[in-house]
Amino acid sequence: MSAIVPYAPVAPVQRAAPQRRKRRNQSVMNPSPTALVYRGPTRSVGALSSAKPITVVMCNIASLSSSAGGVLATVFDSNVQMTASPQWADYATLYSEFRLLSMDVTLTPWNKNFGVTTNVLPPFVSVIDRQSATALSSYAAAAGYVDSIKMHSSSDKVHRTVKMSGTGESDWISTASSPAAADRMYIKLYGSGFSNSIALFDYINFMVVQFRGAQ
Repeated sequence: MSAIVPYAPVAPVQRAAPQRRKRRNQSVMNPSPTALVYRGPTRSVGALSSAKPITVVMCNIASLSSSAGGVLATVFDSNVQMTASPQWADYATLYSEFRLLSMDVTLTPWNKNFGVTTNVLPPFVSVIDRQSATALSSYAAAAGYVDSIKMHSSSDKVHRTVKMSGTGESDWISTASSPAAADRMYIKLYGSGFSNSIALFDYINFMVVQFRGAQ
């Protein structure tokens, strides 16, 4: 009678893991600087993806002056500032939709940086508005805003920032049209008692804009 040999389980054969293909370091539309062959599309506009928006920083640079009556009453309208930017036309040609993420205005007073000391330069106020492009007409009107801030004309630099908030501002808009007045961002300045018709500030206005959809 033969002896009973105890059963010993056989270890499964370990198969070598299949070698994964090396991922390309560069996409076909962005070949390596040393690449000798290009295999991407021949129409860059047609290759733009509407599913992946791009984010662009635009800017405007200009100056502000007091009126003949010594009043500063300026409105930075987000849509006006954005479409006036030198970069706007190029992106509006390539993409079909946009939305504004933020607007920042930095003021550099002439009094501080250019040695102007003979002019009257009183404090002024700035407010954030999301409803109307109408300029402020008095300090009392500015006081009606929750975020009204007093600023000084002799400071090194002063700035205000407003960011996208709410469904109206976050909606995508056709680059061939403009958002409604109630869906824009406004930074408003008001001051009175300045010397008449004098240069008050140089300003730089940065806007962060998203684009999507190939034309």
